[in-house]
Amino acid sequence: MMKLTWEDYRLSWQPDEYDGILETRLPLTSQGDELIWRPELVLNESVSSDFASFIPETTAVVVKHTGKIYWYTLANMQSFCSVSVRNYPFDKPNFHLTFTTWLYQTTQRILVRTYSVFSFLPLNSKSFIAVTDLIDGNAYKQYDIKHGLWELDIATVDANVASYDCDSCENQTQSYVHYVLELRRGERFSHFLAIILPCLIMSGLTTVVICLSDKEETHTSEIGLTCVLTLFVSLTFVFTKLPSTGQPIIGSYIIWLIIEAVMVTVYGLINALNLRKKRPRMPWLRKTKYSIVGVKIVSSIIYAIIFAVMFSK
Repeated sequence: MMKLTWEDYRLSWQPDEYDGILETRLPLTSQGDELIWRPELVLNESVSSDFASFIPETTAVVVKHTGKIYWYTLANMQSFCSVSVRNYPFDKPNFHLTFTTWLYQTTQRILVRTYSVFSFLPLNSKSFIAVTDLIDGNAYKQYDIKHGLWELDIATVDANVASYDCDSCENQTQSYVHYVLELRRGERFSHFLAIILPCLIMSGLTTVVICLSDKEETHTSEIGLTCVLTLFVSLTFVFTKLPSTGQPIIGSYIIWLIIEAVMVTVYGLINALNLRKKRPRMPWLRKTKYSIVGVKIVSSIIYAIIFAVMFSK
């Protein structure tokens, strides 16, 4: 939702001359034609051809007797941004939204920040003043807007002036407003229960299996293969939820668990064959067992620290 406020001196009147009317509501458009001037704002990061898809046909504006106009409108905008999924499912992507006007340079309008709103400052008495206000973190919580996947964590905004040159212009400047929206995935604890906790259980299970592998009745190889298949399913689930680019830490963790499960399975097969043939235990088997257990303990501690840091951010 976007709120725009501007002043048009042509729409001001004296309340005493019109039965004390202080404000009125007027349609913004009629049969596709605009009846009231509005600021021509565009989104620089838009991937749509119209750059700013306002919906003027479904809304009206409130006109005050001072000439101030309030317009609350919906805007359907599609923008591009780079998303890093390295910390999935605890990642916090940043979306950059830059609003500007292509029709006015700073010699005509200057877009500045005034508290939580932005104003087009006029350089002469006949210029318009436009104020825009996008939803911020406080408004997001105030209106209690829910989204099934994302939550708005931090919203920052800044106003500045950029200079550019072209064939027909030189040393032109243009004002813009830059929003940075930091999102985070909703229900992060549910992601922990659905993805990380099963991996931790599989890791603990393979550790218990290799510790009990000296007994003949222990089916080490079968349990190891079951863990490998389970981890492959978890890995497939994780990568189906991610963009085609990027390598999350949780993916590398699952791959490492698969390697550990394969090592446990191979060790279990060799140890089972040795036990069934009643052969003396090979000295390197015991060293291999302790090496695998030591590697699993060290890797579990490292990944536990990594996930704790990711979750705490």
